[in-house]
Amino acid sequence: MRSRAAPGTKPPASPKWILLLALSFLFVRNLPLCFLMPIWSFGDELAHLDYVLKISRGHVPQPEEFIEPELFEFHREHAVPPGSVARVEDMGPGGHSYEAFQPLLPAYLLSFPRRLFVLLGLPLLLQVRLLRVVCLLVAAATLTAFSFGLEKLNIRGIPAHSPVLFAALLAQDIYFCINTDVFSLFFGSLAGLGMIAIFQDPARILRWLGFSLATALSLWTKLTNAYVFLYWPVLAAGLWIRGRDGKTLRRASVFLAAALLLACPWYVYNQARFGSPIIDPSNADFPLLPPRHVSTGSLVFFFRAFFLTFFRGELFRDGRHFDPAAGTLYDTAMFIIPATILLLAVAALIRPRRTVQPDSLIVPAVCGLAAYGAFYSAYALIGGVPFYHARRAAGAHILFLLLFSIGWRKLIPHDRLAIAVPAAILLAYNILYTWKLVALIRV
Repeated sequence: MRSRAAPGTKPPASPKWILLLALSFLFVRNLPLCFLMPIWSFGDELAHLDYVLKISRGHVPQPEEFIEPELFEFHREHAVPPGSVARVEDMGPGGHSYEAFQPLLPAYLLSFPRRLFVLLGLPLLLQVRLLRVVCLLVAAATLTAFSFGLEKLNIRGIPAHSPVLFAALLAQDIYFCINTDVFSLFFGSLAGLGMIAIFQDPARILRWLGFSLATALSLWTKLTNAYVFLYWPVLAAGLWIRGRDGKTLRRASVFLAAALLLACPWYVYNQARFGSPIIDPSNADFPLLPPRHVSTGSLVFFFRAFFLTFFRGELFRDGRHFDPAAGTLYDTAMFIIPATILLLAVAALIRPRRTVQPDSLIVPAVCGLAAYGAFYSAYALIGGVPFYHARRAAGAHILFLLLFSIGWRKLIPHDRLAIAVPAAILLAYNILYTWKLVALIRV
């Protein structure tokens, strides 16, 4: 049920100012970077654009294919130095459509503005920059949908809305490059919102339908979004502990089956063309990482690397990740801060405060932490892709920030102070990062 104010008390004010601050900073910081950042500053931006170009002409890419001729000529013009790449074969793996095994939904959605840009006769350079803006708009839509969704559910506490501001203040490169992770952020956040709605009132069929659809769309966005299926047993367990209602569990089973059916066509297609539903096993250009085994060392390495890419993205410059600082002090801080965040998240599980409506928020928020646990398990036991890159778990970021916000509020006596302190730290880091990045671009 929706939370209501006690008789004779005034309901909490709508925290729309949080969304306004978040959107203002998101655009002020990232919109200029969409135009300032050099072409191909991001590792996979060329491959994502190739996917969009192929889908725009009605063709589903295959990994053995070369990138589009138009894109190759464009790349030659903007290579360093210009014209240094004579043939597409000289580009190595980057000259192929190596993102072709990934689901097509992000490229399909980006193909619509791409077609419009072609009709308008815009040069490809401007198209790239405008497609970056489209990805920024998807991020803005995520924050807006999550904030308005909470209000629709009558959840107005500042701790519940704080993740909207915290997410906007992250120094993430997904906000100013062509990528698929921003779509993971969107659909994963909608799935989280669906869980919150269901935990309020599990009898409403439309809420289950929305959660099922958001789950399926997450799997149509990125392969690693399979962790979204972890949300279902967590939600079912929370509902069972609260009410022990067999009817609710049966309903969850039906809609989980529906989500699986909606998500599976792409993976059946991959199975037909690769003999594997996940990735082309014959692609030797991208060697798979071995399992790292469960140990204290692998755990420390994973979470330090994971939260580094959580705070500052995966932007590469001069063959390494771009960081705003270096040295022992910076490395220590980048370990202590994530460890503190995890402890606060766990604290939220132990003694939740009623002031942030734990009945509808705690169990969904747990999924943010559960998703990261799944990525560590994959890193330690399965290997393959670098699961320590936080962008692969972008769909869980809002939920994890929600869990952190609840845990942090346990330590701070006032709501506004509880949002101001983390926001100030993230803002300072972001300003330092952006200043260093812009200075590097201008060199």
